[in-house]
Amino acid sequence: MGLRINEINNNESYEIKPYTSSKNENSNASENNFASYGVVYEHNTDKTLESCVYTKEQVMAARSSVENKQFQNNLKILGFYSGSVATDGNLGSQESLRAIKNFQRVYGLQISGGSNDQTRAKLNEVIAFYNSTLADPELSTVAKTVSGYSDYNESLVKADVARSWTFLRVGMGLTAKQASGVMGNIMQESGASPTNAQDSKMNSSKLRDTGYTYSTTDNVAYGIVQWKNQSRKQGLKDMADTMGSTVSNCNVQFAYLRSELETSCKSAWNKIKDKDDVENAARVFCGEFEVTAWSDQLLDKANTIYNALA
Repeated sequence: MGLRINEINNNESYEIKPYTSSKNENSNASENNFASYGVVYEHNTDKTLESCVYTKEQVMAARSSVENKQFQNNLKILGFYSGSVATDGNLGSQESLRAIKNFQRVYGLQISGGSNDQTRAKLNEVIAFYNSTLADPELSTVAKTVSGYSDYNESLVKADVARSWTFLRVGMGLTAKQASGVMGNIMQESGASPTNAQDSKMNSSKLRDTGYTYSTTDNVAYGIVQWKNQSRKQGLKDMADTMGSTVSNCNVQFAYLRSELETSCKSAWNKIKDKDDVENAARVFCGEFEVTAWSDQLLDKANTIYNALA
C-alpha cells in the first residue's frame, strides 16, 4: 500500500503537486468526482514517493493543510509564535489569530486575523527577503561591528539584524540607503538586540540583558532603539499588552517603532524618506528620533551595513 492522504496531510516533508499522467492511466476515475489529473507527493529531496488520484475535496484539504502549516512556520521563523507552539495547520486557534494579527500590525496591513491573499502575499515577501538576508555571507561583516560585547554570538546577531533589516526594507518601505542609516543607529544603540538594556546603567557589556526587570520609571534605556523616558517605555509596554506579548519581543518593538514614526515622530520619518542618503537618514534618526549625541562610529556602522547588504 502507498501513503494514505492523511499521512501526507500530517507530514510537512511532503509537497502536493499536479499529477500529469494521461487519463488512460486513471480510466476508473470520473472527471466529476476527481481532480483533473490527481496529485504527486514528493519528499523535500524531490524524490517522487507516490502518484495517485484522490477526490477534489481530499486534494484541496491536503493542500490547504500543507499551505497553512507553512504559513504558520514562516510566522514562527519571524518570531510571531512564542515557545513551542505547534504548527498544526489550524489558523483559527487563538495562537494563530494572535500571530496573524501581530504580523498584520507590524507590516502595515489591515488587522483582521484572517489569512487572506494580501496577508499571505506579504508574508511570502517578508520571509523570502529575511531568508535571503540571513543567507547573505556579507551579513557576518555587519554582525562583527558589535563583536566587542562579552556575550557576542554571531548567529544570534545575524538573525536580529536580518529581522530588523527586513522590517525596515519590506515593512516600512525604506530604500537600502535610508534603511542603512536607521540600522546604523540600531547597531550603535543595541546591536539590534531587543533585550539590550543601557550599558552604563546596567554596568554591563552584554547585548542580551535577559536578567533586566523592565520598568517604565527606572530611566534605563531598553530595546533595539533604547527607549528611555517614562512615556515612551510605557508606550512600549502598552503595545506589548495589545499584542499579547512581552516588551522583549522584536515584533512588539517593530510595531511600536512603526507607531511612533507614523505619529509622534512623523516629522523625522518624513525627513528620512525625503532623501535617499545614508548619512542623512543616520543623522535625522539619531538627532530627532533617538535624540542622542552623534557618533562617527554610528555612521561607520551605517556605511558598513549599506556596503554589505545593499
